[in-house]
Amino acid sequence: MKNTFLLLLLFFAFITCSEEAMAQSYGVRVEAPRALVRPSEEIISWTTRGEKLKKVELWLEDANRQKIEDLPLEGTKKLFFDGKNGYYIALRAGKQVFKRYGIQPRLIDTTEQALQVEKQVLVEGEELRYQWYQPYFRRCRLFLGDSVMIANELPNSYRNQLKLPAGAYTLRLECWNDDYPHHKLVSTVSVRVLREPSFSVEPVYLHSPLDSLNRPYVARWEVDSSLEVNLYRVNERLNYGYVRAGMPHNDTTRLASHLPAVGSIPLDTPSKHQVIYYMLETRIPSMQYAHYLYAKGEVVQTYKDTTKAWSFKVSINGQAVEKKANIEAFSGDVVRIEWQSKGYVRAAFFDPGWNAIEPKMPAKGRYTFIPTESGIYHFVFYDEEKKATGIPLLRVQKPLATGGVVKIEELPKQHRLHFQIIETDKSRYPEQISFKVVVTDSVGRFVSGLDAVPGKYFKKVIEEWQGKPAEYSILSVKEVEEDLLRPKVFVTVADYSGSMYGQPIIVQEQAIKAFIEAKLDADYLGFVQFDDRLRRTTHITQSRDTIAGTYRFAGLKEFGGNTALYAAIDEAVKMLEEMPGKDKYEKYIVLLTDGYENSSFAYWRTHAFDLKQLAIHAGKAGVKLLIFPIGEGVNFFTLSRLAELLDGLFFPVVNRYEQLKEVYRNVPRLLRRYYLVSFKPLRKDDWREFQLEVWNQVNTQRLRRSVATIPLDQLPKLDDFRAQEQEFVPSESKTAHLFNGKQVIVPPQVIVHFDYNSSKLLPQALPALDSYAEFMKKDPLVVAELYGYTDLKGDDEQQIKLSEQRAKAVFDYLVKKGIQAERIRYKGFGKAHPVWKEEKEPWQAAENRRVEIVLLR
Repeated sequence: MKNTFLLLLLFFAFITCSEEAMAQSYGVRVEAPRALVRPSEEIISWTTRGEKLKKVELWLEDANRQKIEDLPLEGTKKLFFDGKNGYYIALRAGKQVFKRYGIQPRLIDTTEQALQVEKQVLVEGEELRYQWYQPYFRRCRLFLGDSVMIANELPNSYRNQLKLPAGAYTLRLECWNDDYPHHKLVSTVSVRVLREPSFSVEPVYLHSPLDSLNRPYVARWEVDSSLEVNLYRVNERLNYGYVRAGMPHNDTTRLASHLPAVGSIPLDTPSKHQVIYYMLETRIPSMQYAHYLYAKGEVVQTYKDTTKAWSFKVSINGQAVEKKANIEAFSGDVVRIEWQSKGYVRAAFFDPGWNAIEPKMPAKGRYTFIPTESGIYHFVFYDEEKKATGIPLLRVQKPLATGGVVKIEELPKQHRLHFQIIETDKSRYPEQISFKVVVTDSVGRFVSGLDAVPGKYFKKVIEEWQGKPAEYSILSVKEVEEDLLRPKVFVTVADYSGSMYGQPIIVQEQAIKAFIEAKLDADYLGFVQFDDRLRRTTHITQSRDTIAGTYRFAGLKEFGGNTALYAAIDEAVKMLEEMPGKDKYEKYIVLLTDGYENSSFAYWRTHAFDLKQLAIHAGKAGVKLLIFPIGEGVNFFTLSRLAELLDGLFFPVVNRYEQLKEVYRNVPRLLRRYYLVSFKPLRKDDWREFQLEVWNQVNTQRLRRSVATIPLDQLPKLDDFRAQEQEFVPSESKTAHLFNGKQVIVPPQVIVHFDYNSSKLLPQALPALDSYAEFMKKDPLVVAELYGYTDLKGDDEQQIKLSEQRAKAVFDYLVKKGIQAERIRYKGFGKAHPVWKEEKEPWQAAENRRVEIVLLR
């Protein structure tokens, strides 16, 4: 029985294999159309293979599958295709059908557009982006109009872009197959390219207090002749989001309709120093296109205003302070402010992050508060036209660990403790986030023993969640004292730009000497010095002697130029990435600077040149940033954002040697003794604001800490920070918005300086100009605004003309280098926006004589 069963299995296997082999030995090759643009009769041809092939049949592929006729083994036949039913050829060898070949070309709906464009209405200089995809025709070509061929022999899937001058155009796509050229797909799209629009409002100038405001603002515009033009007054203060997006404002009054494409018109006569915003509407109703341009009319005062004044009386912990601004205090101090003003209607008080502590205060009054955040607190006065005048009133610091340890039980019960979050550990997120917190007494000693009583000193963590406060319990508090023999790596980036002239550079170099002398044996140190040049002064090493022998303490003798801040920090990141065994160590960049950036773009080929690029690069390298701001004009916004993004620490503003020396030299020890405070937040991958609530033995206070719980290259907030960096000036913005609707991608960069009373380009400026020209050639969507400036000497109107001549000199050079003139706009500002408001030294006047460039897209 077993043998019989095996024989049957072998027999059936043989029959099955024979049938599969027979099926594979037969075949047919059919030539038939793949796609048709209309029902028609077409000739098909076929050839078959297989020695024992008995029959070839033609069937109609419909619901009933009707056989039409038997066919010879090869031949041609004319068939009618209607796009609904198809055919198939069946191969027979005996009764078995071994193969079917379908013939069913697709009937293309020519009303569907195969050719697509990103925008049908463009502005001159924009690229027209087009694409198509259709799988049925193998060859395509593209025409501009009826006769101008743009490209031939293109595939059935394609995308590209081209630039067109102003005018109306039709793009026509033709696609076909060689065997059936009479079935041709034709797809057309209409496109209109508009002239680059311009819209401005001439200011009203006041040259003395006796000048009367009896002259109106004058609006001037020049747009494409095909546009319908209307002019409106904006009835409230303008948000620059409208400007960048070209959106309509919803609170306007129409002033004029159906205006010519080029023209001017007198507008409102201002009252006092009134600023009025205007909106120019441009539209093509037939194409459902509308775009909006904005400009503001303002009164420009060319003389010193004696009608406005302010004064302060400040006391700290009951003691009167003589200084009237930049008053120094500690967090936890009781600060009492009394103020008077003339020519202002209200005031406001802001914390270091420009969050309003008191948004609406009278023009005269008194206020008492206890500062908790370190940084600069501003008092801002507003006049009737809401024009703001900001005063940096307070510089608040937190006493940091400068040496020594004291137990909590050794301190008086009412002794105020100072808490500082120095670092964020996200390595275990989403299970938990940990803050490293340093707690000091009033003289800077580390306070030990706070973890002995759970919940007494570290209360909870609070976060705004879906419009309501969410509270997180503290999971653990652990006092940590790391081994001093465990290495850490510190690369110090020291600012040697011209703005560090005088006391700041002296303080900085003395502090660096103290830092080198206090180096722990296990730690690695490296140094980068920079102005608009980058120098690796000392490569990363453990040798104190090597460091002391290579660092060049020369003040500004070898530097003193502009400030490539982002590129310098990125250079330090590169140093850390090149270090052998880098993954074994905690890596820190220590930054000494006043925080202003105006030259990093010159390194665009090799280095980060803006806040977003730098944060992403440093974040991926696992680098944390410790920032020591030095000088009077510290750029708090940029520096504090950098520290938060890289989970590091922004130290209080310091200007005295002893103060900086003690904190800076103690950084390696500060990072090794702390409290590790852990909590489990809700899961949300975003930029988040936490507040750690603590008890300082006097009152409860909250420590703010921003944390990115998402990789920085996926953080949309980074673009907001980059935009805020350009606009973050309380009273006015240096960005002139000569190109409406464009977004700034590179902050204002100093591109060239000039000799006194000259607009001639100096030879040393040409390499930087060539670099900008190269970048603009690589990215044709980028445009440039040029701002010319002078020093503070001479007649105002003459200096305006000279500054415009300087900006035009740069414009002419870039055009000569191949950049289209319509991609560059320039303006002269004369003495406005000086780098140095007082020109006590010749080099300060030289730095004011400059042209700045802003890149937009």
